[in-house]
Amino acid sequence: MRIEPSSSIPIYRQIIDQIKYQVATGVLKEGDKVPSVRELAGRLAINQNTVLKVYNELCRQNVLKIERGDGPNPVRHKDCGVLYGGRIAQYYFSQI
Repeated sequence: MRIEPSSSIPIYRQIIDQIKYQVATGVLKEGDKVPSVRELAGRLAINQNTVLKVYNELCRQNVLKIERGDGPNPVRHKDCGVLYGGRIAQYYFSQI
């Protein structure tokens, strides 16, 4: 996962889109482990609150679920690819 700090797309939105893309394409499958808030924030050199905002939004949208003591896990959302595929593809093709 990578972020573009100079992009007009906010960092949290970039992360949300990338995780949705990974779920929609099967890179992240139901039951796979997603990095903890601290781990992802450290890896991307961003504030933990940004990652927390991302995970909370993805839970609200039923893309991730957080089980107590288990951390965030992907949920295969049947509409994930359809609803977000166009925007995600547009973002990724613009980065090439």
